[in-house]
Amino acid sequence: MNLKIRIVNLDHFLDFWSHYNQTIIQSLIVVTLLFIVALIFITLFGNKSEDSGGASIGVSPELEKTLQKMLENQTKAAVFDFSKSPDASVPSNIAEDGAVSPAGAEVLVQLEKLKAEMAKKESQIKELNTKLSEAASQSTKELKVEGGNSELEAKIKELEARLAEYDIISEDIADLSRYKEENEK
Repeated sequence: MNLKIRIVNLDHFLDFWSHYNQTIIQSLIVVTLLFIVALIFITLFGNKSEDSGGASIGVSPELEKTLQKMLENQTKAAVFDFSKSPDASVPSNIAEDGAVSPAGAEVLVQLEKLKAEMAKKESQIKELNTKLSEAASQSTKELKVEGGNSELEAKIKELEARLAEYDIISEDIADLSRYKEENEK
């Protein structure tokens, strides 16, 4: 039982790699090409199921039918006909016998809350509109100065002229201080 154990070290690996380098590269190219051909074949001739709207996530047809029925039931329960009800707060098509389901009662409570909130918001909007119109009329009264516009315009022109003079003087002072510094050097 004399077994020869061959230890593979880095030298043996590099010798193998360098000796069979062309064969290794050729076999990798062949394997890559086979994968590309298989991918093209699957893409062109694979099973295309268009019945589920283009996006299939592996849902069984029975489960899909059950989910569709549940969705239809929810939409039927959520649709109310407000046109037949004179008050528009009580839907007329909840049930023929007048019974309201718990889900319908929740919807009615939410509807009443929303209507109350909407009425409150509408009253706030009316209040704000009246305040806005009052403020606008008051500001126009304040802006109207009777006979003083020409006096104010003359005063503004006089002040602008004085400001221009001060600007010229400040420039002259800056020039003089610069000349003074140059003379000191």
